[in-house]
Amino acid sequence: MNAELTFLAAEFIYRERPTSPRERALFDHNLRARLGSLSQRDGVVFICDSQATCASLEPIAQGFDLADVRYAIVNPEPSAQQRDTPFRYGWDTPASWQQMAPSDRWARILYALEVAAQQPPDGYLVMPALDAVYNRQLLERLVAASRDEHRVARAVSPHTRLVHTPLPDASPQQSEIADLHNAAFDRAALEHICQTGGQGYWGKLGIIPFELCAPLHSHVETHTWEDDLEIDRVLTELGHPARCIPIDDPALYRLTPPVFDRVAVRATIERHLHYSLKIPGEKPSALHSPPSAASRERAAHDPAYARLLAEANSLIDVCDADMQHRVADYGASWVDWGAYRYVARPGDPAVEVWKQRRSV
Repeated sequence: MNAELTFLAAEFIYRERPTSPRERALFDHNLRARLGSLSQRDGVVFICDSQATCASLEPIAQGFDLADVRYAIVNPEPSAQQRDTPFRYGWDTPASWQQMAPSDRWARILYALEVAAQQPPDGYLVMPALDAVYNRQLLERLVAASRDEHRVARAVSPHTRLVHTPLPDASPQQSEIADLHNAAFDRAALEHICQTGGQGYWGKLGIIPFELCAPLHSHVETHTWEDDLEIDRVLTELGHPARCIPIDDPALYRLTPPVFDRVAVRATIERHLHYSLKIPGEKPSALHSPPSAASRERAAHDPAYARLLAEANSLIDVCDADMQHRVADYGASWVDWGAYRYVARPGDPAVEVWKQRRSV
């Protein structure tokens, strides 16, 4: 990238643009909103799993006048040492599994950091999740918060307590799924996290000054699962702690994930519960904390939401019980996410990443 960019957006696209009308409409809506936040002084790099995925994105990217649009194919490499995990844990067709190093997301984060590190320092790498929806005004607000009183460069992330804001034309059934999803994740442990000195950088969206990308690339530990927490940790160690600012205006920033049914809500809960396994001791997942004050207040006045909150609490308990049964049987648990299977063990920050050989 030769242009001097204000923002370089790194879009991590792990499969081709969806073909089903419902999924494609949501994917296209989210991506167009993010690209629409960029200007003629900004660029985007689509970091994809295949050439087919790159080609599927071109019709959307061509509709935006940006300084630079690039495509890259980046996937994780097989691990040099293959453990016997699939055999030990009794997976189906255990010989078909191949251990990867690192995860696909870490491989693409490293590539994004490397590209951004080659830019002049006065700009920002933007790494959004696919469910993040925002506009230019949000990016400008993040930039304004990126320098403290000592002019130290900071990464900045917005944080919203609502993990699912459906599209305006969503059906009543889809709005119900969004409420169930929010009820599960709108928890007391997270409602004031920006104000209590907690996590500063969030994987849903963050801007990172170009000048911090090279040291981040050199210091992050890619065996960890929660890449946003690892980035947050390293930024603090480098003397550039990230900032988190609460955003409650969906016109500026919202999350609209492809979660259309209860199966998808459960899968999201399962994945987040597994994040907590690595924590030493008995510290529970944030999902085990009580509902937020706002969620409890809504439940007190909205019987339909109260039922969904009870359902969400039950789902969390069932998913946690399943995970703990695996831990009791195997000393570990695992969950599928996209094309990969993640294996986590209590108190161990390292996660194993597996993929079936026939699809590698």
